[in-house]
Amino acid sequence: MKLSEFKKRYIAALPEVPKYLDLKLDNFHLYDSSLPGTTLLKRSDLEHLVTVGMPSQASPFLSFGSYSDWEYNADRYFPIAADGSGSNLCIDSGNGEVVLLDHDWGMKRVFINSSLEAFSECLCIYQECLRDQSINNCMGLMYSAGSELYISGEWWANEVSHS
Repeated sequence: MKLSEFKKRYIAALPEVPKYLDLKLDNFHLYDSSLPGTTLLKRSDLEHLVTVGMPSQASPFLSFGSYSDWEYNADRYFPIAADGSGSNLCIDSGNGEVVLLDHDWGMKRVFINSSLEAFSECLCIYQECLRDQSINNCMGLMYSAGSELYISGEWWANEVSHS
């Protein structure tokens, strides 16, 4: 999925809300390229975060932004979001994977997607399934988009099953 397609596709998948109700669901957070750790990111990931960004808020209970006041291995992980429980989603600069560092389990590393591109694709699929009320098909669509989820897709499977 091209960078420009991600934002357009994600916004198109948002639920319809009355015009007078501006919930800012279509707001995107752009990351600062001078943040610590950005030099460790793949060029394509940095370009994605700096030029397109990520939705400021997204299902399932994610808040995207820059997080500098938390304990993590700054030489390896670049934080991009927090979940509803206060754990951080990061890009593992060693392999480009998007992972959760679960603070409730001693910063246990939980696989989410093999890349920021795959994660962005899954965010779109998840939002589309919520909008279309087709959540039962969600994991199948995600599996089609990224075969790595067959092996290590517990995070997405858990989120989808609780939707």
